[in-house]
Amino acid sequence: MNPHLIAFICCVNDEKTYERHVAHVNRLHIPSGMAIELIPVYGAESMTEGYNRAMHRTGAKYKVYLHQDTYITNANFISDMIKVFRLDGNIGMLGVAGAVNVPATGTWWEGSPQYGKVEAVFQSYVYLHLGDVAQEYADVEAIDGVMMITQYDVEWDERIGGFHYYDISQSIRFRREGYRVVVPAQAAPWVFHYCLDDVDWNRYEQCRARFMQLYSWPF
Repeated sequence: MNPHLIAFICCVNDEKTYERHVAHVNRLHIPSGMAIELIPVYGAESMTEGYNRAMHRTGAKYKVYLHQDTYITNANFISDMIKVFRLDGNIGMLGVAGAVNVPATGTWWEGSPQYGKVEAVFQSYVYLHLGDVAQEYADVEAIDGVMMITQYDVEWDERIGGFHYYDISQSIRFRREGYRVVVPAQAAPWVFHYCLDDVDWNRYEQCRARFMQLYSWPF
């Protein structure tokens, strides 16, 4: 893998939203010797299928998987995330929000303690301050899919259909490979998630049921 390349990967079904996403990526400070590439994925059958397709299209060491409506607001994001990875070669994946203990429901945000910061718009603006990270990073069982950053490749579980529970299943898969999954310290939120309130909760529950069939405790 190319250690000087960062790939920004999105499943895309709304060009205007993705254009705003790209505009934020293009404002990031790119450290000397590094380069970026944008990999939009169209027509994804599921998040895991789309992410696998993109993962195999790039040789970038660092891959940033994020929603098309997630806008990176930390201009030094690239330097900050690489710094965390270089602290420990066993760190395989990091995210901006997560939980140390995921409960038997399989829903990470019902777990505790939680760490991370995210600015978002659901029905209105919210500042999700889940918990401060005391050191450079905190180990967690699972991170949220709003942003998932890797320095190693682990196949996404395409048995998880749809667009939910890909984040928790991937967190488990990284940990089973012996990698650490962490939430870094953020002086201010690294991202703004303009997601509104568009979750299909029936489909969410279907994905959760499938996840529960495939994964069991302890992780």
